[in-house]
Amino acid sequence: MQEKLAGKLKNAVKKRRPAVIGFDGFIDEVVHVVEKRLDPEHYARVRTIADYADMVRNGAGLSTSMEIVTVAKKLGGNGPNMSIGLKNYGIDLTYIGTVGTGGLDPVYAPLAEGSRIIGVADPGQTDAVEFEDGKIIRCKLVPLNLMSWEDVKRKVGLEELIRLVCGAELLSFSNWSMIMHMSEIWEGLLTEVLPHVGNRAEKTLFIDFADPEKRSGGEILDAVRLLERFQETGVKTSLGLNKKEACEFAELFGRKIADYREYPLEELTRFVAEHIKIDCLVVHPVKKAACVTGGSYYEVDGPFCANPVLSTGAGDNFNAGFAYGYLCGFEPELSLMLGTATSGFYVRNGRTGTAEEIEHFLMEWKEGTLDC
Repeated sequence: MQEKLAGKLKNAVKKRRPAVIGFDGFIDEVVHVVEKRLDPEHYARVRTIADYADMVRNGAGLSTSMEIVTVAKKLGGNGPNMSIGLKNYGIDLTYIGTVGTGGLDPVYAPLAEGSRIIGVADPGQTDAVEFEDGKIIRCKLVPLNLMSWEDVKRKVGLEELIRLVCGAELLSFSNWSMIMHMSEIWEGLLTEVLPHVGNRAEKTLFIDFADPEKRSGGEILDAVRLLERFQETGVKTSLGLNKKEACEFAELFGRKIADYREYPLEELTRFVAEHIKIDCLVVHPVKKAACVTGGSYYEVDGPFCANPVLSTGAGDNFNAGFAYGYLCGFEPELSLMLGTATSGFYVRNGRTGTAEEIEHFLMEWKEGTLDC
C-alpha cells in the first residue's frame, strides 16, 4: 500500500491546488524543563509529565523554581503548521490569521514564501513543554481571544474573501477551541460568503477543533451544528480529532468512557461519526489512524516512533497529509496513510518533509528500514 500511495502522490503534486486556510497563528518556543544542571552547556531534562507533576507538587505550600531551556523557536498554530505540509505538496496557499499585522516575524518565512499572507491580528505565544511521554502546551491567547468576524472582513474585505473562497479547492478553518469568536467567524462564512459561491460541491473543508476541553459542552455542540451546515451547503466537510478529543466528543453524545487510552478505536470512531452529519470523521491516536466516510470504517497502522525528535506539530502534519489525500480523492486508507507518513517523517526529523522525501519515506516504511 505504501508503494501505491507513493505513486499517487508523485502524480498528484504535479497539479497546484489553491487553498484558503486560517485563522490562528503562534510563535512557538519548544522547551525542556531542567532536572539537573551538569555544566553551563549540558543538563539532564525532566523526562516525564509525572516527574514534572512531582516537581510542582513538592513546591505546594512552599515555593519552587524551575529552569527551562528553549530547544527551538518556530511558527506555531494548527493552521500554519498544517499549511507548511500542504505547501510541500504543491498547494497554492492564501493564509489568513493571527500572524501579525505589521512585518512578519522571521519564524513565518517558510509560510510566506510563495504564498499570500493576510494578518488579522498579532500572533499568540506558546511554550511547548516537551517530555518523553507527551507535552504540555502553555499559551498566551489575547490576540486570538479578541479576533472577530468583523476583524476578518476589515482586513481581507468581504468581496475579496468571496473571491478567494470561490477560487479555492481546499478550505480549512481550525483551532476553534482557542479562537473565542470562531463560531461567529464560521457563521459569517456560512451566511455572508458561501451564498455567493456557486461551485460549493467542488470544495473540500477540513476542520480541527484543537482540544476543546476548556469550552462548554453547549458551545461545542453548537459548533458541531455549524459544521453540519457547511456540509448542507454542498461543501465536502471533514473533521479531524485525536483520540482524547474523540472520547470527549463521545461523552458529549452520551457515551461513558472510563479509560480513553484503551477504548476501542473502531467503536469510538463509528459512534462519534453517527452523531456528526458530515462527509468524513477522522480519529488519529499516536500509533494508528481511522476514519468513517460513506458509512464505512477504515483504519491503518502508522510508522510509530518511540523517540521523536519533535512532537509538537505532529497532529497538524497528520492533518496536512490526510487533508491533501482527501482533497485529491485518494482512497480513505491511502489518505490515512499519507497523514501518518507526513507526521511520521516530521517526528523523526523535526521538520515537515517535501513530497519527494515523503515518497522516499513511504518506500523505507514498506521495506521495513525506518528507524526511530
